Amino acid sequence: MTEKHKIILGAFFHRRYGISPVAVRGSVESHAKKHQLIGAEYGEALESAIAGGLIGVTSDASLAIRDAGRQLLPKR
Repeated sequence: MTEKHKIILGAFFHRRYGISPVAVRGSVESHAKKHQLIGAEYGEALESAIAGGLIGVTSDASLAIRDAGRQLLPKR
């Protein structure tokens, strides 16, 4: 897992509430922009996270974290 994958997975984590099972694509992209993961780098990181089984596509506007990605984040 690379630093880019950690940034993508970080969009699913909140310190107070823990891990969210679903995130809107816009919020994932916004979170990535805050960490300077923009443009083609963001697209490549998102595609590799999906291909690696860390996250899945639930609809055209949302993403879901899978068990492989969930195990890489802290519980709270």
